[in-house]
Amino acid sequence: MIDYHALQRSDIQKIWSIDRSEKIEAEYFVQKGELNLRSVDIDVCGWPVGEPEKNAPILEMLYDCGGWLYGAFDRQILVAVIVLAGTVVSPARKLLELKFLYVDQNYRKQLLGQSLFNLAVREAAKRDAKGLYVSATPTKRTVDFYLRMGCATLRKPDTILYELEPEDIHLQYCIVKE
Repeated sequence: MIDYHALQRSDIQKIWSIDRSEKIEAEYFVQKGELNLRSVDIDVCGWPVGEPEKNAPILEMLYDCGGWLYGAFDRQILVAVIVLAGTVVSPARKLLELKFLYVDQNYRKQLLGQSLFNLAVREAAKRDAKGLYVSATPTKRTVDFYLRMGCATLRKPDTILYELEPEDIHLQYCIVKE
């Protein structure tokens, strides 16, 4: 049975046990403001070397500064995670940055990503954000997920986030107030 709850600071190290392996056969790129697809042949086998060491301090800082870290647990095992930054990305847009969303390969197709995304939207609304800013890995599976969730590509990405990840697909999810 899957249980969803906020991560504690000590749970951050559990993120690296999520198996993010996948076979990537297509990825998106932006050309003249349009999404285009190209074939690739990439095997991702877990986390890239050095990524846990690089990202753990960032996640700890986000936690300490009011970020929102939430997970899906199968018993005590973290099988999916989502992270929102605690501060607005671009004040004019009033967007919170979705920093991380990973689902263990053994738990995909169980709607965990969708459930966590919806929880993040609710959290962003509670924080009075107008939406989410997503800098998505350009894989077809990842970008298609965000498009299905209602995200749209940004014609003008945030300058700082774009410089950090120019290959990513920069998307926005708009929160509709009822």
